[in-house]
Amino acid sequence: MFNGILVLGKKIKLDNGKTEILFGNFTFFVIIILISYTMNKSDLIPSLLKLAISATEKGKFKEAEEIFLKIIDLNDNILLPYINIINIDERILNEKNYKKIKEITNNPFLNNYQKAIGNYLLSINEKRNKNFKNEIQLLEKAYLFLDKAKTKIQYQSELYFKNILPKFWNKKKYNIDKVTIKKNSHFNPIFIIGLPRSGSTLIETILSSSKERIPTCGESNNFNSIIFKQLKKNNLLNENFNINNFEFKIDFNLLSNQIIKKYEDLFIFKKKNNFFFLDKSLENFFYIELILDIFPNAKFIHCKRNLFHTSIAIYQKFLTHLGWAYSYRDILEYFNHYINVIEFYKKKYPNKIYDLELEKLTLENEKKSKEVFNFCNIKWDVNSLEFYKRGDLLLKTASTKQIREKIYNYNEDRFIPYKNLAIKFSKEFTWLKKYI
Repeated sequence: MFNGILVLGKKIKLDNGKTEILFGNFTFFVIIILISYTMNKSDLIPSLLKLAISATEKGKFKEAEEIFLKIIDLNDNILLPYINIINIDERILNEKNYKKIKEITNNPFLNNYQKAIGNYLLSINEKRNKNFKNEIQLLEKAYLFLDKAKTKIQYQSELYFKNILPKFWNKKKYNIDKVTIKKNSHFNPIFIIGLPRSGSTLIETILSSSKERIPTCGESNNFNSIIFKQLKKNNLLNENFNINNFEFKIDFNLLSNQIIKKYEDLFIFKKKNNFFFLDKSLENFFYIELILDIFPNAKFIHCKRNLFHTSIAIYQKFLTHLGWAYSYRDILEYFNHYINVIEFYKKKYPNKIYDLELEKLTLENEKKSKEVFNFCNIKWDVNSLEFYKRGDLLLKTASTKQIREKIYNYNEDRFIPYKNLAIKFSKEFTWLKKYI
């Protein structure tokens, strides 16, 4: 005899091989039945989380929502399902849910990372209720706890983005190998660069949705991760690290070989596509010259947007994986470096970089997308603008829900309540004034 859940529909096997859950074809009410008597809630929930997250990435939002809500029914003291639900739709959670989230967040035994997530979730409710001042206060608390929760790797990432790249982005030292350059000359990579929340996922999806189906490796972070590893081997960021003695030395051939291997492992080199491929690692604007030395045919689509709007969108999205976004001021400081670097490279390589404004793309999507395709030497077709009809989209970005809908009209009014926050920093960051 066993305890179990019986559900009609499709069978899905869980990680431990002991439990199965069946989903109906037309409804996703999950009736949980434990097939193995050894299974308990703590064993079941991680598997359900994986199923729900996978459903989200595939665009099966109703299915994902039902599973996340079932997890909350099983154990409403876990913050992870709450944060995944608001990434699907901020309107799903109710006041009862937020009351519980507040109770969890006030638990004195909660670790700093969980406190950060809790305060972030509470800020969503304040925004929903148009209490924007409270929203900002809770976001500030969330970022403070996030800063305290940094791991060693996150600390190193922060140091790299805040101290190394801003000072040494144009002081990289390496010896160019012409043989390597010639070997890579048949590749036609398209790098989507810029800041998060600026339309990068939109243009990536448009480009990959044409009849030619240009392959994409998404946010691979290949250049960033390989360069970072090279620098770490040279004692970067150890306890005796001194930035005054630092040299940005790169083994060019090793980097090129490792980059090619990374892309090969992602299966994106396709002869039928004339070796075109997409990489949406936004921080690659720091490596434009190095990338061109490795891939001479490379082109860059620079996604941009009103910088005030971008700063608020990043701040509100709580992108915990970014090593440079632990406060609103941190975000603006990173923007400072971004502006200097991108303007330098746009002047140096004007024919290699195309500026794409999100506002214009949403208003004139056919015209602007045709310009992008023409810049990339790719044939445009109407399928590229019907990306939301694709059933094979698999996205792991903050835009996963948004990108499965038609292109929306840009709404700048939603940023009006946050002008005072930006004004506080406009004396220090003078470029911000023209965007507020």
